[in-house]
Amino acid sequence: TAAIAHLLADRGVPLTEAMVLGIGGGLSAGYILWEFTRHDTPDLTLGFRHRWNYLDWTDHTLDRLGVRYRSHTTAGAKGAADRLSAELAAGARAIVFPDRYLIGYWHMPPHMEAYGGHPVVVYATAGDGVRVDDRNTAPLTVPRPALDEARTRVSSYRNRLIVVDAVVPPEDPAAAVRAG
Repeated sequence: TAAIAHLLADRGVPLTEAMVLGIGGGLSAGYILWEFTRHDTPDLTLGFRHRWNYLDWTDHTLDRLGVRYRSHTTAGAKGAADRLSAELAAGARAIVFPDRYLIGYWHMPPHMEAYGGHPVVVYATAGDGVRVDDRNTAPLTVPRPALDEARTRVSSYRNRLIVVDAVVPPEDPAAAVRAG
């Protein structure tokens, strides 16, 4: 919800995260219990919004909001990195889906590698890194190689990238919430 709310606010459409959550389908609950033989303990993953464990939640939410956007996926790390570089050079902000362990700033234990992560907004280059909006209260710079590796690590994410092209405030936000 934060990634969408921040992108929309940047485009002059200030929706709260609560409104984005409602339009995206509202609250829900679910879990996945990961049990791998190479780990000593099982890992429990909890989710608390509609379709929390599917990547298409972002698309459905943007569709309900009437946002025009482009979604790009590729299995190739170089193509994904080049695409992000081109979008940033054009002044775009992009939603990406990095692995939380490899991106580094979450300080996750090594056994959490490839467990996935949540969408974050990459909004600018900064030296050898990129600026990331992940609900942080101060500017956050991530080394570009770390971001590129984190985007590639979870193969089911396919280096997913979403760029918002145009935002038109919904004429009837209540209808969008009802659709959610």
